[in-house]
Amino acid sequence: MLRTEPLEGKVGLRLSGELADANALIAQDSFAHLAVIGGDVTIDMAGVPFMDSFGLGKLIVLASGLNGRGRLRLVNVQPTVMRVFDLVAPARGLPGMTVEPAAAPA
Repeated sequence: MLRTEPLEGKVGLRLSGELADANALIAQDSFAHLAVIGGDVTIDMAGVPFMDSFGLGKLIVLASGLNGRGRLRLVNVQPTVMRVFDLVAPARGLPGMTVEPAAAPA
């Protein structure tokens, strides 16, 4: 099950769970709401251990929905999820989106 909670002090969400298959549909409405708000949107992905192409598609739709009124910033992206971005966009980003990997454990 994917859980979403608002971020304090900024426009965005903290996700927990897999961003894949039916779980991505759970995030869809929240993402659509963020696209309407616009501005710089942050998604904290520290709690997302896995993402498939369906989940990636929902993030791309969110970034596109900002339509020049802001950018999507993905932070704390876990290594397994980072691999998806490395395969799709080796420069660690897609139009309207920046992707920041999680810090390596100390």
